[in-house]
Amino acid sequence: MRASLGLSLLLALVGCSESVGFERSAAECSDGKDNDGDGLVDCADPDCRAGAACARDASVERRADSAGADARRDLAREASPREASAPDAAAPIPEQEPNDGKTKTELQAVSVPVQVNGAIGVADDIDLFGFQAKAGDRLAVTVKSAGSLEPHLAVFGDSALGVPSSVTTGAAGATTLAEYYVLKAGSYFVGVRDRRNVGSSSQHVGGAGFGYLLTLSPLSRAPIPAAIGAETSATLDPPGTVAVFAFTPTANDNLEVTVLAARLAPPSNVDSRLSLFHPGQGAWLGTNDNLSASQTDSLLKGAFPFAGVYHAIVENEGPWGGSNMKVTLKITKP
Repeated sequence: MRASLGLSLLLALVGCSESVGFERSAAECSDGKDNDGDGLVDCADPDCRAGAACARDASVERRADSAGADARRDLAREASPREASAPDAAAPIPEQEPNDGKTKTELQAVSVPVQVNGAIGVADDIDLFGFQAKAGDRLAVTVKSAGSLEPHLAVFGDSALGVPSSVTTGAAGATTLAEYYVLKAGSYFVGVRDRRNVGSSSQHVGGAGFGYLLTLSPLSRAPIPAAIGAETSATLDPPGTVAVFAFTPTANDNLEVTVLAARLAPPSNVDSRLSLFHPGQGAWLGTNDNLSASQTDSLLKGAFPFAGVYHAIVENEGPWGGSNMKVTLKITKP
């Protein structure tokens, strides 16, 4: 449960995410191991980045507590039906080692848009890239495998931000996608590795044939219109797609925003995560993963403090891909 912009909004998060392990100690954050099994090692893991072993400036843009102080969102960008815009025509830049995230300086700083030619050049290699983003930014991150690489693509924020992360995997020779909605301004990271090296059962792959092209670009696809009292559906395909729904309550409306996936007939393969964001205020209102330990659908409910357009952001936490990737957003007044 969180409050935004110092206001008294309380969104009830029904249920919570399943608990996972975390890398927290200085020893765990500097031992070259994935201690919590999330596919990220040492300072590449957001659990470590705020600790002494990985301390760094987050360069977070701080918002004022007044309702209008951060009204920097350009709502016109949401009106465009364009797909993800390509980076400028500049040639891809080369990956620069060391960028393994083992220390606070071992990353490659980039600016969006950008393309990077890289490689998982040795067994168990991890390539980490850092960039700055504003609340409300939407990104398309892709890794195009140039050979044997089976990508494991992670997008996450500095641990001080407390924002959700995104992970997608893909096959050799294919393009792996991770769309990302930035909920708070600050420092963000992209990690690239081979999915066969994740966890304690690493196959220790890597080498000259594990090249890739990494692309980070703004995403300007128009949100899907949704109405209060109605159901609106979308398909999270290809894997890594994020559905953004737009709806407009009046100030202080009491609403329930529900994602139906596992409860659809037939059931969807999506394990949903739901976030709510107000572009005009730059306000992140809350995120929910699971309704309960046994229910992977998502729900947020409460009083909505602002008038104007809200975004309901629906993501898939895995598995990545399936025969049925449908989600339905249901907005009701309890």
